[in-house]
Amino acid sequence: MGRLTLPSTLLILSAGLALAAPPKSPPAAPATAPVSGPAKAVGLVDALPAEVRTLLKPRMGRHIRDLKALRGKVQAADWADVWHRAKAIADEPRIARPVEGATDTLNAALPAEFYEHQDALSAEATALAAAAKAQDVEAAEQAFDRLSITCVKCHGHFGAPPHKD
Repeated sequence: MGRLTLPSTLLILSAGLALAAPPKSPPAAPATAPVSGPAKAVGLVDALPAEVRTLLKPRMGRHIRDLKALRGKVQAADWADVWHRAKAIADEPRIARPVEGATDTLNAALPAEFYEHQDALSAEATALAAAAKAQDVEAAEQAFDRLSITCVKCHGHFGAPPHKD
């Protein structure tokens, strides 16, 4: 206990970089390229509709606070707090997968990978809650690492909205 694991370190670094880094600019077009009008910069975040990003923003804020706290709580074996925080993440209402054939809903606008990451987050948070309930230090550390990796993978896939001061 008391050690900072690689996934924990990666989570902290990626969250810090996402929050501190200015928005990325698209690469400049070659000087000889013809200009056909204003170009729209398309980033990973554009894979999620603005309405979904708005819905997820407060949830992501809670997750950041909980993950930061969970790292220390797992190391301190504060099982009650670990269980409550992990259970809260696991039990959050999820965005439902679209009804088969539906194309006119917000749910249908989300890529399948979004739902896979969402399910993985719930599963890893459930595993962390179970490890806390069992007061199993090794299982809790491993579950926390997997939970952190799940967050990093999702943000790696979809990116994070630019940080606004």
